[in-house]
Amino acid sequence: MLDGKPAKTPSLFEQAPDVPSWATVNLKGVQVERLRHFGDVYIGLALLKRLGLEEFCEHHIPSGREEIPWSVMAAVLSLARFCVPSLELQIMDSWYQKRSLDDLPGVSAEKINGDRLYRALDAPLPHKDNLCKHLQKRYGELFGTKFDFLIYDIIST
Repeated sequence: MLDGKPAKTPSLFEQAPDVPSWATVNLKGVQVERLRHFGDVYIGLALLKRLGLEEFCEHHIPSGREEIPWSVMAAVLSLARFCVPSLELQIMDSWYQKRSLDDLPGVSAEKINGDRLYRALDAPLPHKDNLCKHLQKRYGELFGTKFDFLIYDIIST
């Protein structure tokens, strides 16, 4: 689970359901639909959650009239850099539809457009110093390291 909680174990008096050891499958009725990459996005979301990116965005970037929260757009842009570094227009044109992002953070591909992506790049810019401090702190907490500099990708900014 991404929330870090252990899986529920049955109580002492609860009986586990009988699961059949076999099943019949009609192979003629099996088809593949909506084939998309999942693993890289899932791991990336878990890492972003551990880094506290969502909380940072919610705390520092004021919400306005946007339909999709800044934290979600920051996650989309970060995941794109993490999974397949490319231009923002490529995210919109081909990358997003081939990933499970409409299911995981819950934003449909139709809502990912160039305007929204570029605005999402601009929104955290005034908070760059606080973001650096936040990432440096979280990295130190996660890995027990201390350092003076944190270098990260700011190509798009």
